[in-house]
Amino acid sequence: MTRGICKLCGNPTDNILGSVWCCPSCTGALAGVDDGIDFVEGTFELPIPVDYGDRTLHEARAQVEQAAWDGIECPCCGQLAKIYKRKFNSNMAVFLISLVQMTLTEPNGWVHHSQCKYRGRDYSYIEAWGLAGTRPSRDSEKRMSGYWKPTPMGLAFTMEQLLIPSHIHLYNNIVVGVEQTKVTIRDALGDKFNYDELMGARGE
Repeated sequence: MTRGICKLCGNPTDNILGSVWCCPSCTGALAGVDDGIDFVEGTFELPIPVDYGDRTLHEARAQVEQAAWDGIECPCCGQLAKIYKRKFNSNMAVFLISLVQMTLTEPNGWVHHSQCKYRGRDYSYIEAWGLAGTRPSRDSEKRMSGYWKPTPMGLAFTMEQLLIPSHIHLYNNIVVGVEQTKVTIRDALGDKFNYDELMGARGE
């Protein structure tokens, strides 16, 4: 019987998921995964401070929504209100792959970001795509714990079983829209990195 190496955990297996080797336990972790993101452009409501002066809340919200793509000074608080378009890039893909690999070596699945591979701090945006989550900080003086764990979506995307939106639209770090174009993890890595080499780099 032909056997291969599970692309996710590295154990020998005779089970194939799609076109890749994936052992039964890892296949089970991927079961029932969907893209988890369901947003329609133009239907979002922007959060606005309640102290909106002599304007009605409806008027203030409408003014911000009309100009949010270009950026506008909020008529209520004076801060810049803007929708940002964020691309899922190679740095995020590399971080996610290393996170998935390191998770397999941790008893509770949580991995500190310093154990993963990345070149820029924008790796944290993978949470906005629903691909990983962060553990709440146990230190009252720190906003983030620095510990990450991939979601079922993150596992599926890493294993080439899921496509994700190429870009998301963020307002105040809230996802308010997505691009219709979908990408694979290989697409995100581009020509800078080799997916197969990264997936074979367990424990390096």
